Amino acid sequence: MNTKLKKSLLPINPFLMHFVAPLFCGLLWYLLFYDIDILLMSKLPFVSDYLQLENHIVPDALVYSVPDAIWAYSLTFLFVRYAKSFFNSSLVLIIVSFACVLLPEIIQFIEPKTGVFDCNDVILMTLSFSLTLIIHHEAF
Repeated sequence: MNTKLKKSLLPINPFLMHFVAPLFCGLLWYLLFYDIDILLMSKLPFVSDYLQLENHIVPDALVYSVPDAIWAYSLTFLFVRYAKSFFNSSLVLIIVSFACVLLPEIIQFIEPKTGVFDCNDVILMTLSFSLTLIIHHEAF
């Protein structure tokens, strides 16, 4: 087989594909769809009204939940792929990673001053967590 063809068939680095790329997509989603009035958005000098997609067709429930789900996917990937050696069983790994994924929402539910608890976030984060486990089931 041709060497060029072999190189093109080599898999992409899993860390880049399942951690860096999703986080970049989540950041892009944040920059394109979040309100410009949000504190972080107003602190970024390169964000302007031109970058924001006006009157976007994405429902608000997804606008604010998708970045959380992407973050949950990336975090779960890190646990499944790189933290397995710290846990004695796969079940403990799954429980700890699921707790870490949902921890921000749990804190927001207990202490509303820290943020806004959202059931959509919990649902999408749980789906994202499950998707990560399905995709990377061979790590168990």
